[in-house]
Amino acid sequence: MITSKLFEYSSRLRRWMYDKKLIRSFKAKHSVISVGNLTMGGSGKTPLIHWIVQLALKENLVPIVVCKSYKTKLKNWCVVNLLQTDMYSLYGDEAVLTAKKFPNVTVLTGPTKWQSILEFEKVTDKKFDFFLIDDGFQHLKIQRDFNIVILDSSQKLEHYQFPGLLTFKGRLRDPISFSKFADLVIVSKADQITNEFKTDVLNKVKSEKILSFFSYNQNDFLSIKNTRNFLVCGIGNPTYFINQIKSLGVTWIKQFIFEDHKNYETEFVVELLKQMQLDCVDKLICTEKDLVKLEKFDDLKPYLHPIGIELCFEQPPTKVINFIKGLTKDG
Repeated sequence: MITSKLFEYSSRLRRWMYDKKLIRSFKAKHSVISVGNLTMGGSGKTPLIHWIVQLALKENLVPIVVCKSYKTKLKNWCVVNLLQTDMYSLYGDEAVLTAKKFPNVTVLTGPTKWQSILEFEKVTDKKFDFFLIDDGFQHLKIQRDFNIVILDSSQKLEHYQFPGLLTFKGRLRDPISFSKFADLVIVSKADQITNEFKTDVLNKVKSEKILSFFSYNQNDFLSIKNTRNFLVCGIGNPTYFINQIKSLGVTWIKQFIFEDHKNYETEFVVELLKQMQLDCVDKLICTEKDLVKLEKFDDLKPYLHPIGIELCFEQPPTKVINFIKGLTKDG
Protein backbone atom coordinates (compact mmCIF):
# COMPACT_ATOMS: atom_id res chain seq x y z
CA MET A 1 0.00 0.00 0.00
CA ILE A 2 2.80 2.40 0.94
CA THR A 3 4.73 1.60 -2.23
CA SER A 4 1.69 2.08 -4.45
CA LYS A 5 1.02 5.46 -2.81
CA LEU A 6 4.60 6.48 -3.54
CA PHE A 7 4.06 5.63 -7.21
CA GLU A 8 0.92 7.75 -7.24
CA TYR A 9 2.47 10.71 -5.41
CA SER A 10 5.54 10.69 -7.65
CA SER A 11 3.30 10.70 -10.73
CA ARG A 12 1.29 13.64 -9.38
CA LEU A 13 4.43 15.53 -8.32
CA ARG A 14 6.05 15.06 -11.71
CA ARG A 15 3.07 16.51 -13.60
CA TRP A 16 2.76 19.37 -11.09
CA MET A 17 6.42 20.28 -11.63
CA TYR A 18 5.88 20.40 -15.39
CA ASP A 19 2.70 22.47 -14.97
CA LYS A 20 4.58 24.97 -12.77
CA LYS A 21 7.49 24.99 -15.26
CA LEU A 22 9.89 23.71 -12.60
CA ILE A 23 10.90 21.12 -15.20
CA ARG A 24 11.42 22.40 -18.70
CA SER A 25 9.31 21.15 -21.60
CA PHE A 26 9.81 21.89 -25.27
CA LYS A 27 7.48 23.15 -27.99
CA ALA A 28 7.91 21.68 -31.46
CA LYS A 29 7.53 23.88 -34.54
CA HIS A 30 4.90 21.47 -35.88
CA SER A 31 1.69 20.24 -34.29
CA VAL A 32 2.01 17.21 -32.03
CA ILE A 33 -0.64 14.51 -31.52
CA SER A 34 -0.01 12.03 -28.72
CA VAL A 35 -1.52 8.57 -28.28
CA GLY A 36 -0.98 7.08 -24.84
CA ASN A 37 -2.52 5.13 -22.01
CA LEU A 38 -2.85 5.01 -18.23
CA THR A 39 -1.89 1.36 -17.79
CA MET A 40 1.21 -0.51 -18.88
CA GLY A 41 1.07 -2.25 -22.25
CA GLY A 42 -1.47 -3.90 -24.51
CA SER A 43 -4.19 -1.24 -24.68
CA GLY A 44 -4.30 -0.88 -28.45
CA LYS A 45 -2.09 2.15 -29.11
CA THR A 46 -0.55 0.82 -32.32
CA PRO A 47 -3.88 0.16 -34.12
CA LEU A 48 -4.97 3.69 -33.18
CA ILE A 49 -1.68 5.14 -34.47
CA HIS A 50 -2.29 3.34 -37.76
CA TRP A 51 -5.88 4.58 -37.93
CA ILE A 52 -4.70 8.19 -37.48
CA VAL A 53 -2.01 7.76 -40.15
CA GLN A 54 -4.63 6.46 -42.59
CA LEU A 55 -6.92 9.37 -41.79
CA ALA A 56 -4.10 11.87 -42.32
CA LEU A 57 -3.14 10.34 -45.67
CA LYS A 58 -6.75 10.55 -46.85
CA GLU A 59 -6.64 14.27 -46.04
CA ASN A 60 -3.38 14.61 -48.03
CA LEU A 61 -1.47 15.35 -44.84
CA VAL A 62 2.04 14.16 -44.07
CA PRO A 63 2.51 12.72 -40.57
CA ILE A 64 5.79 11.85 -38.88
CA VAL A 65 5.40 8.93 -36.48
CA VAL A 66 7.61 8.99 -33.37
CA CYS A 67 8.37 5.77 -31.47
CA LYS A 68 10.73 4.76 -28.71
CA SER A 69 13.39 2.17 -29.52
CA TYR A 70 12.34 -0.28 -26.79
CA LYS A 71 14.81 -3.08 -26.02
CA THR A 72 17.33 -2.03 -28.66
CA LYS A 73 20.89 -0.75 -28.50
CA LEU A 74 20.11 2.44 -30.41
CA LYS A 75 21.83 5.37 -28.69
CA ASN A 76 20.61 8.20 -30.91
CA TRP A 77 17.46 8.92 -32.88
CA CYS A 78 17.19 7.88 -36.53
CA VAL A 79 14.69 7.36 -39.34
CA VAL A 80 13.60 3.75 -39.84
CA ASN A 81 15.23 2.36 -42.98
CA LEU A 82 13.37 -0.65 -44.38
CA LEU A 83 16.49 -1.77 -46.27
CA GLN A 84 18.38 -2.28 -43.02
CA THR A 85 19.04 -5.89 -42.06
CA ASP A 86 17.62 -7.16 -38.75
CA MET A 87 15.55 -3.99 -38.41
CA TYR A 88 13.79 -5.02 -35.20
CA SER A 89 17.01 -5.31 -33.20
CA LEU A 90 18.02 -1.82 -34.28
CA TYR A 91 14.75 0.14 -34.34
CA GLY A 92 12.23 -1.72 -32.16
CA ASP A 93 9.20 -3.79 -33.17
CA GLU A 94 6.54 -1.06 -33.14
CA ALA A 95 8.62 1.32 -35.25
CA VAL A 96 9.32 -1.40 -37.83
CA LEU A 97 5.68 -2.54 -37.92
CA THR A 98 4.46 1.00 -38.61
CA ALA A 99 7.15 1.66 -41.22
CA LYS A 100 6.29 -1.56 -43.06
CA LYS A 101 2.57 -0.85 -42.97
CA PHE A 102 3.13 2.69 -44.31
CA PRO A 103 6.38 2.59 -46.32
CA ASN A 104 5.92 6.17 -47.56
CA VAL A 105 5.56 7.58 -44.03
CA THR A 106 8.62 8.66 -42.08
CA VAL A 107 8.99 6.85 -38.75
CA LEU A 108 11.43 8.18 -36.16
CA THR A 109 12.80 5.97 -33.42
CA GLY A 110 15.24 6.56 -30.60
CA PRO A 111 15.74 6.39 -26.82
CA THR A 112 13.99 9.73 -26.11
CA LYS A 113 11.06 10.94 -28.18
CA TRP A 114 11.42 14.66 -27.49
CA GLN A 115 15.02 14.60 -28.73
CA SER A 116 13.94 12.69 -31.85
CA ILE A 117 11.38 15.41 -32.59
CA LEU A 118 13.57 18.43 -31.96
CA GLU A 119 16.62 17.01 -33.73
CA PHE A 120 14.57 15.94 -36.74
CA GLU A 121 13.14 19.46 -37.09
CA LYS A 122 16.68 20.88 -37.05
CA VAL A 123 18.07 18.73 -39.83
CA THR A 124 15.17 17.88 -42.14
CA ASP A 125 14.12 19.71 -45.27
CA LYS A 126 11.05 17.46 -45.58
CA LYS A 127 7.68 19.18 -45.64
CA PHE A 128 5.23 17.60 -43.22
CA ASP A 129 2.20 18.54 -41.15
CA PHE A 130 2.41 16.99 -37.69
CA PHE A 131 4.17 14.60 -35.35
CA LEU A 132 2.30 11.55 -34.06
CA ILE A 133 3.79 10.19 -30.83
CA ASP A 134 3.28 6.52 -30.00
CA ASP A 135 2.94 6.15 -26.20
CA GLY A 136 3.24 9.84 -25.42
CA PHE A 137 0.86 10.59 -22.53
CA GLN A 138 3.58 10.41 -19.85
CA HIS A 139 6.14 12.05 -22.15
CA LEU A 140 5.74 15.56 -20.76
CA LYS A 141 9.08 16.82 -22.04
CA ILE A 142 7.44 17.69 -25.36
CA GLN A 143 4.29 19.81 -25.45
CA ARG A 144 1.28 18.28 -27.19
CA ASP A 145 -1.50 19.93 -29.19
CA PHE A 146 -3.90 16.98 -29.04
CA ASN A 147 -3.79 14.29 -26.37
CA ILE A 148 -5.50 10.92 -26.77
CA VAL A 149 -5.64 8.41 -23.92
CA ILE A 150 -6.69 4.79 -24.35
CA LEU A 151 -8.46 2.86 -21.59
CA ASP A 152 -8.33 -0.90 -22.06
CA SER A 153 -11.63 -2.37 -20.89
CA SER A 154 -10.25 -5.93 -21.08
CA GLN A 155 -7.78 -5.23 -18.27
CA LYS A 156 -8.62 -6.61 -14.85
CA LEU A 157 -9.76 -4.02 -12.34
CA GLU A 158 -6.71 -4.75 -10.19
CA HIS A 159 -4.57 -3.51 -13.09
CA TYR A 160 -6.08 -0.05 -12.56
CA GLN A 161 -4.07 0.29 -9.34
CA PHE A 162 -0.53 1.52 -8.88
CA PRO A 163 2.14 -1.18 -8.48
CA GLY A 164 3.02 -1.87 -4.85
CA LEU A 165 4.15 -4.47 -2.37
CA LEU A 166 0.58 -5.62 -1.86
CA THR A 167 -0.64 -4.98 -5.41
CA PHE A 168 1.86 -6.72 -7.67
CA LYS A 169 -0.72 -6.77 -10.46
CA GLY A 170 -1.25 -3.01 -10.39
CA ARG A 171 -0.36 -1.54 -13.80
CA LEU A 172 -1.33 2.11 -13.51
CA ARG A 173 1.19 4.63 -14.79
CA ASP A 174 -0.91 7.69 -13.88
CA PRO A 175 -4.05 8.16 -11.74
CA ILE A 176 -7.34 7.62 -13.57
CA SER A 177 -8.16 11.25 -12.78
CA PHE A 178 -5.32 12.29 -15.12
CA SER A 179 -7.61 11.40 -18.00
CA LYS A 180 -8.85 14.99 -17.58
CA PHE A 181 -5.66 16.08 -19.35
CA ALA A 182 -6.74 14.19 -22.47
CA ASP A 183 -8.63 15.84 -25.30
CA LEU A 184 -10.21 12.49 -26.07
CA VAL A 185 -10.44 9.13 -24.28
CA ILE A 186 -10.74 6.01 -26.45
CA VAL A 187 -12.15 2.98 -24.64
CA SER A 188 -10.62 0.00 -26.42
CA LYS A 189 -11.99 -3.57 -26.62
CA ALA A 190 -15.36 -2.18 -25.60
CA ASP A 191 -16.97 -5.60 -26.04
CA GLN A 192 -15.27 -6.48 -22.72
CA ILE A 193 -16.81 -3.66 -20.64
CA THR A 194 -18.33 -4.88 -17.36
CA ASN A 195 -20.54 -3.05 -14.87
CA GLU A 196 -17.59 -3.02 -12.46
CA PHE A 197 -15.37 -1.38 -15.09
CA LYS A 198 -18.03 1.27 -15.68
CA THR A 199 -18.29 1.99 -11.95
CA ASP A 200 -14.62 1.84 -10.96
CA VAL A 201 -12.98 3.28 -14.07
CA LEU A 202 -15.26 4.87 -16.69
CA ASN A 203 -17.34 6.88 -14.23
CA LYS A 204 -14.15 8.55 -13.01
CA VAL A 205 -13.29 9.76 -16.52
CA LYS A 206 -14.55 13.29 -17.19
CA SER A 207 -13.16 13.76 -20.71
CA GLU A 208 -15.11 12.85 -23.84
CA LYS A 209 -15.20 9.06 -24.31
CA ILE A 210 -15.51 7.05 -27.52
CA LEU A 211 -15.94 3.26 -27.56
CA SER A 212 -13.77 1.28 -29.95
CA PHE A 213 -13.53 -2.34 -31.05
CA PHE A 214 -11.05 -4.55 -32.89
CA SER A 215 -12.17 -6.07 -36.17
CA TYR A 216 -10.47 -9.00 -37.87
CA ASN A 217 -10.20 -9.99 -41.50
CA GLN A 218 -12.21 -13.21 -41.72
CA ASN A 219 -9.94 -14.43 -44.53
CA ASP A 220 -7.11 -14.60 -41.99
CA PHE A 221 -9.03 -17.35 -40.19
CA LEU A 222 -10.61 -19.37 -42.99
CA SER A 223 -7.29 -20.87 -44.06
CA ILE A 224 -6.29 -22.03 -40.55
CA LYS A 225 -9.53 -23.48 -39.17
CA ASN A 226 -8.72 -26.97 -40.43
CA THR A 227 -4.93 -26.92 -40.09
CA ARG A 228 -2.55 -28.03 -37.34
CA ASN A 229 -1.32 -24.86 -35.69
CA PHE A 230 1.06 -23.51 -33.10
CA LEU A 231 0.62 -20.02 -31.64
CA VAL A 232 3.32 -17.58 -30.53
CA CYS A 233 2.57 -14.22 -28.97
CA GLY A 234 4.70 -11.51 -27.34
CA ILE A 235 2.42 -8.51 -26.75
CA GLY A 236 1.24 -6.46 -23.78
CA ASN A 237 -2.16 -8.15 -23.41
CA PRO A 238 -2.04 -11.64 -24.98
CA THR A 239 -5.16 -12.92 -23.18
CA TYR A 240 -7.55 -10.79 -25.22
CA PHE A 241 -5.85 -11.73 -28.50
CA ILE A 242 -6.02 -15.45 -27.65
CA ASN A 243 -9.65 -15.32 -26.56
CA GLN A 244 -10.69 -13.48 -29.72
CA ILE A 245 -9.04 -16.09 -31.96
CA LYS A 246 -10.64 -18.93 -30.02
CA SER A 247 -14.05 -17.31 -30.36
CA LEU A 248 -13.64 -17.40 -34.14
CA GLY A 249 -13.19 -21.17 -34.15
CA VAL A 250 -9.41 -21.43 -34.51
CA THR A 251 -7.50 -24.01 -32.46
CA TRP A 252 -3.83 -24.81 -31.91
CA ILE A 253 -1.77 -27.61 -30.41
CA LYS A 254 0.75 -25.56 -28.43
CA GLN A 255 1.15 -21.91 -27.54
CA PHE A 256 4.20 -19.87 -26.58
CA ILE A 257 3.42 -16.67 -24.66
CA PHE A 258 6.13 -14.09 -23.93
CA GLU A 259 6.50 -10.59 -22.52
CA ASP A 260 5.89 -7.52 -24.67
CA HIS A 261 8.66 -6.59 -27.15
CA LYS A 262 10.03 -10.14 -27.00
CA ASN A 263 13.29 -10.60 -28.90
CA TYR A 264 13.14 -14.05 -30.51
CA GLU A 265 16.55 -15.70 -30.42
CA THR A 266 17.89 -18.24 -32.89
CA GLU A 267 17.99 -20.96 -30.23
CA PHE A 268 14.26 -20.60 -29.59
CA VAL A 269 13.39 -20.68 -33.29
CA VAL A 270 15.52 -23.79 -33.92
CA GLU A 271 13.77 -25.62 -31.08
CA LEU A 272 10.39 -24.31 -32.23
CA LEU A 273 10.93 -25.67 -35.75
CA LYS A 274 11.87 -29.08 -34.31
CA GLN A 275 8.64 -29.21 -32.30
CA MET A 276 6.59 -28.08 -35.30
CA GLN A 277 8.04 -30.83 -37.46
CA LEU A 278 7.41 -33.46 -34.76
CA ASP A 279 3.78 -32.35 -34.43
CA CYS A 280 3.31 -31.99 -38.21
CA VAL A 281 2.34 -28.32 -37.80
CA ASP A 282 1.06 -26.42 -40.84
CA LYS A 283 0.94 -22.84 -39.54
CA LEU A 284 2.40 -20.67 -36.78
CA ILE A 285 -0.20 -18.12 -35.73
CA CYS A 286 1.21 -14.79 -34.52
CA THR A 287 0.43 -11.09 -34.26
CA GLU A 288 1.66 -8.55 -36.79
CA LYS A 289 3.98 -7.24 -34.08
CA ASP A 290 5.56 -10.69 -33.68
CA LEU A 291 5.79 -11.11 -37.44
CA VAL A 292 8.35 -8.31 -37.84
CA LYS A 293 10.65 -10.16 -35.43
CA LEU A 294 10.07 -13.70 -36.71
CA GLU A 295 10.19 -13.18 -40.48
CA LYS A 296 13.98 -12.77 -40.42
CA PHE A 297 14.22 -16.55 -39.90
CA ASP A 298 13.99 -17.97 -43.42
CA ASP A 299 13.10 -21.52 -42.34
CA LEU A 300 10.17 -20.18 -40.30
CA LYS A 301 8.73 -17.90 -43.00
CA PRO A 302 6.57 -20.51 -44.78
CA TYR A 303 4.76 -21.27 -41.52
CA LEU A 304 4.04 -17.72 -40.36
CA HIS A 305 0.39 -16.71 -40.31
CA PRO A 306 -0.09 -13.21 -38.84
CA ILE A 307 -3.50 -12.05 -37.66
CA GLY A 308 -4.13 -8.42 -38.58
CA ILE A 309 -6.50 -6.16 -36.67
CA GLU A 310 -8.24 -2.91 -37.50
CA LEU A 311 -9.86 -0.36 -35.24
CA CYS A 312 -13.51 0.55 -35.54
CA PHE A 313 -15.62 2.89 -33.43
CA GLU A 314 -19.13 2.87 -32.02
CA GLN A 315 -19.38 6.45 -33.28
CA PRO A 316 -16.85 8.54 -35.24
CA PRO A 317 -14.21 10.22 -33.06
CA THR A 318 -15.10 13.62 -34.52
CA LYS A 319 -12.89 15.56 -32.15
CA VAL A 320 -9.64 14.12 -33.50
CA ILE A 321 -11.02 14.02 -37.05
CA ASN A 322 -11.80 17.74 -36.91
CA PHE A 323 -8.40 18.51 -35.39
CA ILE A 324 -6.61 16.70 -38.23
CA LYS A 325 -8.81 18.31 -40.87
CA GLY A 326 -8.00 21.66 -39.26
CA LEU A 327 -4.32 21.02 -39.96
CA THR A 328 -5.21 20.97 -43.65
CA LYS A 329 -6.64 24.47 -43.37
CA ASP A 330 -3.67 25.67 -41.34
CA GLY A 331 -1.34 24.38 -44.02
